[in-house]
Formats: sequence, C-alpha cells, structure tokens
Amino acid sequence: ITSNPAAQIANSHTIFNLATTLLLLPFGGQLAELSEKIMPITESELFAEKSVIPLNFVDINNIGSVPIAISSMKKEAKMMLELSQKNLFEAIDSLSVPMPLAQTRVKQREDSINYMNHEMADYMSKVSLLNMNQQESDTCNSIYQCFSDIERIGDHAMNIVDHSLTEKNRIKKPELVKNELMQLKNLIKTDYDIILSEEISETDFNKIEEIEDQMDVWTAKYRQNQINRLKEGLVDASDCVIYSQIMTDLERVSDHMMNISQQLQKNQLTFTNES
Repeated sequence: ITSNPAAQIANSHTIFNLATTLLLLPFGGQLAELSEKIMPITESELFAEKSVIPLNFVDINNIGSVPIAISSMKKEAKMMLELSQKNLFEAIDSLSVPMPLAQTRVKQREDSINYMNHEMADYMSKVSLLNMNQQESDTCNSIYQCFSDIERIGDHAMNIVDHSLTEKNRIKKPELVKNELMQLKNLIKTDYDIILSEEISETDFNKIEEIEDQMDVWTAKYRQNQINRLKEGLVDASDCVIYSQIMTDLERVSDHMMNISQQLQKNQLTFTNES
C-alpha cells in the first residue's frame, strides 16, 4: 500500500485487528464463558466490588414540584422495601440451609438501606420547604414514616442472619423448626405482596391486620413448641433462647409492616402508582 515503513507497520496493525475481530466476533459468548472458567470471579469478590445502591429516583439538588417529589419518594421507598424483603427472606433461609455468604449479602443490602434512609431524611428536609397543601404534607409525612419502618425491618433481618454465623449463635437443630419458620416467612411474604402491589383495597389492608394478629399467635405458639422440645430433650436451653430472639425479630417485622400499611391506608397510597 505504501513504501513508508512507519505507515506499513500502522497498516499491518489495522488489518490484523480488523481481521481478528471479524474472525472472533461470532464466538464472543464462548470466549466470555472460557475467560470466566479460566479466571472465575468468586461471589465474595463480586460483592466486595459493589458499593451501596445510590438513590435512583431522587435528585437531592433538584427537587422540582411537590407531585414530582412525592412520586420520587414513593419509588425510592419501593426499592428500599424490596431490598428489605430480600434481606429478610435470605436471613430466614440461612437459619435452615448453610449459606456462608448470606451475611455478606445481607450486610451489603443493609448498608444500602441505611444510606437510602439517611439520604431521604436530607431530601425530606428540603421537600418540607416547598409550598404544599395539607394533603400533600400528610402524604410526604406518611412516606417518610415508611422509610423509618423499612430501615427497622432491615435491622431485624441483620439480627436474624447473625444467628447463622457461628456455632454459639446458631440453632443446633434447625430441621425441628424449619416448617415453623417457613410458615412465618409466608405470612410476611403476603404482607410484602400486598404492600408492593399496584392497587390495595380495604380488604387487603384488613388482611394485613389479620396477619399481624396471626403472627402474634403463631410466634407465641412456636416459642411454646420449642420449650416443649426442650422438655423432651430434643434441643438445649441455648436453642430456646435463640429461637425466642428470632420470634421477637419476626414479630417486630410484622409490626413494622402493619405500620407501613396504616400509613398507606391513611392517605390512600401505594408505592407504585402516580396518584
């Protein structure tokens, strides 16, 4: 193409790169899989690389109008609630099934929940300076109260996952309580399904009240079941103490879900609609 040695080198590099790119392009997926097999990224490394989840819908420096602020707050609350759900359910599952990295994942999400709660407090202080009517003010206050309850749910999830870390804190015979824990988990899942839905009827709010009552009854019953197992020699005293602590955390979670439900009901809100 040219008699210039420097240009010849440049041209050869260009031709080589284009040729190899075209040759390997159809095999991009296979090459990616091969690289992952040769140098796999461990799950712990993956989580170590990630930081807290930033605010996705709220711009602290550009609040905009009151309706926009309310819509943004609801979206952040929904994301924060979904994080708390993942944490709580993984924490409960870790009590029965060995999950070495559960505490790492839960802790990382908890950091995100705490960060979001802190940032939303700052955001709310700025939103409160906007000119708003009474309904808008009540709505903002209710959503802000929800952030506080969601943050507390995250704390209880951390308490629960801590019981899966060491022999001292772990239930020694989780198979004896697995079904009970799953029943309580399913109750709370119903709470989440309702609160995260696009429409919530009065029947749904009543259902959450029923779940709260049922949670109190079942946790008391399951505490007694564990005491009965202790009397039968199936578990030791430490298992009773640990299980009672877990029951307390799950009771508190149900209380906070009830609080969130009441705030939504009071102002006819959901976290998903734009009304």
